[in-house]
Amino acid sequence: MSFPQPSDFRPPIIPDGEVYDNPENGRSYYWTQILLPEGSTPDTATSIGGYWTVVCDSADGKYVLKAGDTMTGALEFDDTEEAIKFKPEAGQRQTVEVLRDNNSGTVGGGLDVFLLGNSDYNQLRILGRSSADGDKEFFKVGGNEGTSTFSGRVNLNKPVEDSEDSEGFVIKGTIANGPEDPTSGGRGNLLNVYHNADAADAINYAGKINSPSNLVNKGYVDDKDDLLRQDIIELEEEINAIAPSLEYGNWEWKQPANNTRPPEQGTFYLLDDALELTTSYDNASSIVISNYEYDDPNDDDPVDIHTWADADPDELIQLFDAADPDFLLGKIVQVHNDGPEYVRIEITRIQSSGVPNDNADPVTGLFLTRVNVFKEPSGGTASDFVLKSGDTMEGPGPLVIKTAKSSYNSASPGTGTAYLKFQNKYGSGTAVHDVNVFMGGGNNTPNGLCITGRPLHVSSTIYSSGLYKARSSTAEYNPDLYIQSTEGQLRYNNTKKLSWQSDGIIDIIIKNNDGDKGMIIKRDRSSTNRVQWSGVVDISTSGSERCIGELWYNKNDGVMYLRIS
Repeated sequence: MSFPQPSDFRPPIIPDGEVYDNPENGRSYYWTQILLPEGSTPDTATSIGGYWTVVCDSADGKYVLKAGDTMTGALEFDDTEEAIKFKPEAGQRQTVEVLRDNNSGTVGGGLDVFLLGNSDYNQLRILGRSSADGDKEFFKVGGNEGTSTFSGRVNLNKPVEDSEDSEGFVIKGTIANGPEDPTSGGRGNLLNVYHNADAADAINYAGKINSPSNLVNKGYVDDKDDLLRQDIIELEEEINAIAPSLEYGNWEWKQPANNTRPPEQGTFYLLDDALELTTSYDNASSIVISNYEYDDPNDDDPVDIHTWADADPDELIQLFDAADPDFLLGKIVQVHNDGPEYVRIEITRIQSSGVPNDNADPVTGLFLTRVNVFKEPSGGTASDFVLKSGDTMEGPGPLVIKTAKSSYNSASPGTGTAYLKFQNKYGSGTAVHDVNVFMGGGNNTPNGLCITGRPLHVSSTIYSSGLYKARSSTAEYNPDLYIQSTEGQLRYNNTKKLSWQSDGIIDIIIKNNDGDKGMIIKRDRSSTNRVQWSGVVDISTSGSERCIGELWYNKNDGVMYLRIS
């Protein structure tokens, strides 16, 4: 707007005392109005005059221009509630910029807001307002404890490109020593976001996991899952003791393209009454299952193969999902040998719940199911069973523990192995020592052994039929001890190397030589320093490598020598 001219000096165009900026000279003026005659009002005045007074001059550097300027000192406000107002037009955004000096070297620049005075009332707030709702507090920081409060939605954008690895949002704190150890592990990242390059990002938690309301991490869940799996194994063993398994193993549920396809090795699927594909245990009337169990890539043992010879009509069959409580319990009607490597087990459903394909096994990511064929438990009184707390089995029949294992492992019982487990808890924690006693599967010599993977201590006599051998988990060692009724032998590869009877040692093989009459045992003079059979007097021209007191005959000079020092 151009500066007003004298002809415009009429109320209310230029109110008395109004300040105007003159862009032509950079000065600001205010108008003093004069009404004539003196004492007149605007309505009674016969003429109006006045004069301009300079308020500030940009040339003297004392004032800030409305059009924009630079302040070199502090700007202070009195106790007014409205100090600075920004009034953007509709759709316009106004910005407050804080710029650091480019010549400040490595010193960072920024904006500090200091709230001085009583800390209980020092607060920095960001408010929003609408004519309908009034003031709305979105963000507040300050107060006695320095608490920050967000009343609106908070969005934290990803700070790096998708191709970069970077730490993101971090909450610092005292981390825990372990998933269930609440003691202090020092200060660290209590909760943090990590952005992975070209992969899904992660949120990591390292705090206490002991209280019901605490967060848990995958390591804690995996530990608990291992304990739960062990409990399930022990429960299955107890159930199997009541109703012994005829067929048992793990299979993967995998549905083929149509109902005429055979199952893949290690898999099964379900058919309904019309022999159509179904995923519901409630609708299942047939189980089409491979003769081959699921091949666990973490198990070095050969995969078990089932013949289903004991899956007779009226036996029970149970399918129990590995990842959830879904199951199927039925009675076998008939086993149909529909293919060379699979069967179709026709059943009458007794009880069921769920489907086999809604929750994958957390370890393998597959829909794994345990399949168990067993005899229906018969009735009896409590006296027909052995008490867990201890009891006596009078027989006359034996206690039989059956196994379906077909391979040998001396370290531990594998899948499908029946075994006895002894546990001893020690210390104040949950740690235990385990001892397993089991039998190797198969029909050759090592696979028929009774095995324990722990040291065996006997406080009295060990009796044997006569042969004591040693072996690893894969091979039998050649040395052995053989004891007969009148003679004992140390042997190598079933060949006698030393033997003894009631009167002492009767034979020794040294370097594949059992010696001759009159010979004695000496150490040889080679680098091996082994013993050998030799005559009493050595015949040799060399006098080296002789011991004190040794006799030897030199055939070159016909002299017998004795070393005396």
